[in-house]
Amino acid sequence: MKEQKDLSPLMKRLTDHFDDKPIREIEINQWPEADGAPLIVYVKPITVREKSQFLMDVRKIGELQAFVNLIVVKALDAQGKNLFTISDKPNLLTRTDADVLMDLGLDISYGAPVEKGATLAEK
Repeated sequence: MKEQKDLSPLMKRLTDHFDDKPIREIEINQWPEADGAPLIVYVKPITVREKSQFLMDVRKIGELQAFVNLIVVKALDAQGKNLFTISDKPNLLTRTDADVLMDLGLDISYGAPVEKGATLAEK
């Protein structure tokens, strides 16, 4: 990957725009913390490569499984560590609320809250 100093002025503007995007917070009311507060999922902006992989997954394995893959990759805790690992995928697919996962996946992939489930508040 090129250093920022080696980029053309246009590419510098494009990459600066992406780098300036904030980490978002998504509140998951259905998965409260021990104190009753909603789980906060932190999400860095989705890259073109990640979006492309997600869209290929949608065609290959279906929307919900693609959302689970995206959630495993993109859902972070407050320290920036992944909330889930690939070993969590079987439980995410079989023992969690599909509607909550879909809402979270939609929010991550399209950057907009949905009517029910996950809501976001920019950091």
